Amino acid sequence: MVVCVLCGQTLVAARCRDLRTVNFNGCFKLTDKCIEALVANNKQLHDVRLKRTSISDKALQQLSATGPHLRRLEVAGCKAVS
Repeated sequence: MVVCVLCGQTLVAARCRDLRTVNFNGCFKLTDKCIEALVANNKQLHDVRLKRTSISDKALQQLSATGPHLRRLEVAGCKAVS
């Protein structure tokens, strides 16, 4: 189980299945662990917005597991993404 650092609750993405669009823009406490939980249950993500979050290149590798479904990925302002 992954606990969200934002609220201390089980990450919503770990409970939700088959999400297609998520918008975490500005959630600066969102980490690679959160993305790991998101991808584990949601292999058909189409639109992922992660501007100004604390993700790194590791999260981008995890998102690549969604395969050809991912059509939009926003990571502007993520300082740990090279």
